[in-house]
Amino acid sequence: MGPAPQQPQAEYSAGSAGRPPDERSNGFSFDRGVALFIRPQASLLFREIRPDRRSGDVHAELEVRGRVNGVVTLLCRARLNLVSPRAKADIAKYLGSRLRADWPALLEESSWQVVDRSRQGRPALLLRDAKPLSGGRHLVHPLLEDKTFLFGDGSVGKSLLFLALGLSMHSGRELIEGLKPARILRVAYADAECDGGTHRRRAQALWGPGELPDLLYIPMGTEGPLSHQVDRLRGILREHRTDVLLGDSVGLMTDGPPEDAASALAFMQAVNRLEVKTAWLAHVNRSGDTDRPFGSTFWHNSARATWYVRKVQETAATGLDVGLYNRKANDGPLHRPIGLHIEFEPERTVIRRTDISSVPELASGLTVKERIIVAVRPGAQTVAVIAERTGLAVENVRKVVNRDLELATPVFIKVTGDPYKIGLKVKA
Repeated sequence: MGPAPQQPQAEYSAGSAGRPPDERSNGFSFDRGVALFIRPQASLLFREIRPDRRSGDVHAELEVRGRVNGVVTLLCRARLNLVSPRAKADIAKYLGSRLRADWPALLEESSWQVVDRSRQGRPALLLRDAKPLSGGRHLVHPLLEDKTFLFGDGSVGKSLLFLALGLSMHSGRELIEGLKPARILRVAYADAECDGGTHRRRAQALWGPGELPDLLYIPMGTEGPLSHQVDRLRGILREHRTDVLLGDSVGLMTDGPPEDAASALAFMQAVNRLEVKTAWLAHVNRSGDTDRPFGSTFWHNSARATWYVRKVQETAATGLDVGLYNRKANDGPLHRPIGLHIEFEPERTVIRRTDISSVPELASGLTVKERIIVAVRPGAQTVAVIAERTGLAVENVRKVVNRDLELATPVFIKVTGDPYKIGLKVKA
């Protein structure tokens, strides 16, 4: 007679902390840095798993539950070095005084499963077998993808735009005209600058009448820098099945001066450990550099995309105009600037797309080529007229146009005449 068939092991979510053990319980799961080991005698939950790269030790917070007189009871909660025989022996001795079980064996088996999984990391695979992102790389085309930074001065509407984008992704509803989410995703808003009440009021004004969607709000202002909150956030994001985290803002979540490379690198390493897609708000430096976020160059270099945000608002006006300028794009060319108008109505906040060239202060933020495009948009113009409209030297206009005409897919065309004119090529 052959051996009895093995019973399949039950898989449990590592988020089910303190799940009562029973006669059928027999499983192990590891999800986003939390491990749950279940046997009929007890359940062992491991959180805040921290490998020490120098010593090789692995520390974790251990929570043990078992049945005492038929009631599931917390037997022990302690910080444990999972590779130390002495530390495990001490915990086993204490647990033995609470509940009779083979604690040395349970601790040895569970600890090494946690150690092995934490060291294993994500499995390697053949590049040809890697699956493309569902719905494409963009979360909201063309503005948001994973690790996007929106940066600008304070009070330019960054948080309001972020909130509108978060509500759009979470609900599938297009709250900013022309910026439609690629797909519905569960979104969390991590806030270190403001408070939940203010964001709720803003969200209701953006959403309009009716109940708000269940977008998650995570206060971050007093809980410490991001690198100290990874375990807390991973638990929250896992519990709420979050797909995207929006962070407001980088400067207040950094463990050290933002201009230090070590601060930027530690922050981005913490971002990677969250294991969800993220986007972040940041500020500019005192000198007014609009090419990259304030601080170390690693903020700009580590991002997948960066957008500079600028506003124009007249005194006592009920609305403001915002321009978004793409400063970095890891995949493909830079996107054209985006113009938005935010109108604060008595009970609503409405965000509409606008032609950025219609606001002179925002049009000045365009590249030379984009400024020439704006100048010829009403119809073909001579080089002299383009130079007058853009404030560029005639020779600079010719140089940009001639360089464009040498491309495989030029934007400009020459219209014959004396003098000749520059027009825009009509796309098929």
